[in-house]
Amino acid sequence: QAEDGIRDSVASRGLGDVYKRQPLAGAVIVSTPQDIALLDARKGLNMFRKVDVPVLGIIENMSMFICPNCGAESHIFGHGGAKEEAKNLEVDFLGELPLHMDIRTTSDAGTPIVLKTPDGDHASIYKEIASSIWSKLNEAAEHAKTQRDREDRRAALWSIKSTFLDLPQVKGTEFKSLKRKLRSATSPEEAQAFGLAIIIKEAEKDGD
Repeated sequence: QAEDGIRDSVASRGLGDVYKRQPLAGAVIVSTPQDIALLDARKGLNMFRKVDVPVLGIIENMSMFICPNCGAESHIFGHGGAKEEAKNLEVDFLGELPLHMDIRTTSDAGTPIVLKTPDGDHASIYKEIASSIWSKLNEAAEHAKTQRDREDRRAALWSIKSTFLDLPQVKGTEFKSLKRKLRSATSPEEAQAFGLAIIIKEAEKDGD
């Protein structure tokens, strides 16, 4: 257990270094169905979570063997393990990839099955998974943009409030009222309006 903890710690630091150099939009965990493979998949998922990389989901690879002669389906490595693990870890299950001779031969030849037979059954599985991942990446990008915009507006609001609240105190009920409204402003636009009103009020005082 101690060795596992040290290994996980080192692996996490290494992944963190990679993430700092090239931020990752998300990670996909690919695992075969058997328990021993799922242990490694779980460790990988937890490492991504430690460095705040979104885990987009889990794919079960070699989910079933399809005989190239008769088309019979066999579960050589078990079946459904990755789907169950995704449920336990509260991440999306992205799909099952079969173990088939055509997938292996086309990949080895440098022409993936989605290019060799784009309308075939195997290609459609890959396309469906890829489409799901692409959709999740777009959602994550939109969420990140929304978060950045919200943080930028919060920073702008704080900056505007700090600038105008640091102005010299001017006596007067109206001036104090403007200051209170400035403190309670909830948007940069609102804060700026009250801040400008304070400056105008100060200018009027100086003119008097």
